[in-house]
Amino acid sequence: MSYFEPTNQSVFKDKVLNWVSRFSPFVFLDSCGYTDPYGRYEWIAAACSAKAFDSWSDLREQPVNQWLFGHLSYEAHRQMGVFTDVLHPQETTFPELHFFIPQTVIFRKRGEVGIHIHSVAQEATTIRAQIEALPEPEHPRLPKQRFSKAFDEGAYCAVVELLRRHIYEGDCYEINFCNRREAMLPELVVPVSVFKALRDLSPSPFAACYQVGMHWLVSASPERYLTLENDRLVSQPIKGTAPRFADARADVASRDTLQHSAKEQAENVMIVDLTRSDWAKVCRLGSVQVAELFGIQAFPQVFQLVSTVSGTLLPEKTLWNAIEQSFPMGSMTGAPRQKVMDLIRHYEQQERGLFSGTLGFVDPDGHADFNVVIRSVWGDNSGSVAFNTGGAITWNSTAQAEWEECILKGNAIESLFR
Repeated sequence: MSYFEPTNQSVFKDKVLNWVSRFSPFVFLDSCGYTDPYGRYEWIAAACSAKAFDSWSDLREQPVNQWLFGHLSYEAHRQMGVFTDVLHPQETTFPELHFFIPQTVIFRKRGEVGIHIHSVAQEATTIRAQIEALPEPEHPRLPKQRFSKAFDEGAYCAVVELLRRHIYEGDCYEINFCNRREAMLPELVVPVSVFKALRDLSPSPFAACYQVGMHWLVSASPERYLTLENDRLVSQPIKGTAPRFADARADVASRDTLQHSAKEQAENVMIVDLTRSDWAKVCRLGSVQVAELFGIQAFPQVFQLVSTVSGTLLPEKTLWNAIEQSFPMGSMTGAPRQKVMDLIRHYEQQERGLFSGTLGFVDPDGHADFNVVIRSVWGDNSGSVAFNTGGAITWNSTAQAEWEECILKGNAIESLFR
């Protein structure tokens, strides 16, 4: 293990990103300067696999006192024994799950000015020299292309009305409905370039750049799925979105409208209740509490309504038990979870893949932190790129407003290629 203070933190961080991107798998997780009481790292990078896991049965046997990085796709729930039938062609991108014990980890902790390098493959001083020898990162340039949508406005609104009918008939209370956008780029891009462009446009507390084989994902996720510190389990579901405005008065008005919207609060509290129910099954009796309800977080393009639910993990339960109980997360499914997952499979035209899954890590102290894969774009070495957007449908939803929210959420990503 090596610890040192670089001359220029920002330049060194981007050089680390460029260095780890030469390997597969690699992951780079960046808080983009956002702070909260639960995160431990400003940024963290991992590269090369000393050992990998592609099945839930193998992963859940792993101790949570070692470096582990990886993802669970939305469909990984099938390996957890939930909804094993397949209605749509399976994704040919990322595996349902992939975790790896890295050969090299580089990170900066919150509250520190220095960088840590740990590697079982090379001397830390050698890695530092390789990173420092890299040229300063260039401003990314991305090819221009338009995206096609799985649902156009009319089709999307029609499905929203069908989902409202399901709610009216008592099948569910809330359901997350998503729309896929896809494109074939005229030239290949490297994920680091897409990540830097998205991070510059939409810095987010759970930003990520990730590659396994020929498949890559970049994310500007604002949402935490869960974090575990000692025995404290925390989730921060997001439900409720409003646009930002350059005009200060309009911006404040948009924030205040979101803060007091009965519809947005109803969406949020249903997911909070679902999360409380999840944690009650793996946490000490009486320990589950809502630390914050309807908090407002400001991001470059949108305001979000964020709540925080915490609990004390039972001594006989592990991180893997908590994930089994709560995955896929309620903010990306709805309530009740099993019924809405049936409806999602019926009405959406593709498997979700890594979208609305999770990407994150476990460290040797047993600290874990996982995001919700939203505001993300994925692609491969063929030039294919795609992303999903969507929102929570309730009885109070209007189809046109849901469509406009869907477009708003996707504008940042699509604008990168215009």
